[in-house]
Amino acid sequence: LRLDDTDRARSTEENVVAIRRDLEWLGLVPDGEVRQSDRFALYEAAFETLHAAGRVYPCYESEEELSIKRKVALGRGLPPIYDRAALKLTAEERQRLEADGVRPHWRFKLDAAPIEWTDLIRGPQHFEGAALSDPVVRRADGRPRAATPASAAWRRAGRPPPNSPPRSVPAPPRWQPRPPTRRS
Repeated sequence: LRLDDTDRARSTEENVVAIRRDLEWLGLVPDGEVRQSDRFALYEAAFETLHAAGRVYPCYESEEELSIKRKVALGRGLPPIYDRAALKLTAEERQRLEADGVRPHWRFKLDAAPIEWTDLIRGPQHFEGAALSDPVVRRADGRPRAATPASAAWRRAGRPPPNSPPRSVPAPPRWQPRPPTRRS
């Protein structure tokens, strides 16, 4: 059982107990348990490899600023893709932001080239890299996003994540907001 406990707000011991209870109710008995938070050294090493290769970059927008950018894009009929504004900042501007206490989150820089692979269930898949938003791989508090540890764990095991192309990319974004679902 791999517990994705990298999100402090949603990762509670109460949730872990509920997951264990639900698995037991289903008759599933894990052969072990790993918490993502126990493997931060592995994720830090993967992050440093990406950083050295120039594949990640710091971003300084707040959640509110990013939300406004998404709303503006949707209002113009465009997909809510991150505009890579942080790549235009100079070293001095980044230093000034950090001196003012703004801690960056980090994004993985996707290639603009088409992304293609053959999924064993869905068949041939194709996405335009330029139509995808660079995913956040590290939060401003230094913790990895849940997808980052999962990808690092699969790569460490010597295989790609399930149903992924040869290199790890996020699922394509949904262009229209989904209606809220009712829970009973």
